[in-house]
Amino acid sequence: MKGEITGIGGDKFEAGALSSYEIISAADGGTEGLLGAPFKFDAKNNRSIDIL
Repeated sequence: MKGEITGIGGDKFEAGALSSYEIISAADGGTEGLLGAPFKFDAKNNRSIDIL
């Protein structure tokens, strides 16, 4: 980053090949920039964690 964003909700930024994103409000009262959908671990896919 080159100081182009402040981290306040609504700020937008480019993440190179990952595309562009917006800072959003987080559940804990802070802010976050999600770079993809959250991955939900469950009984069907938890075996794939071993590979990671």
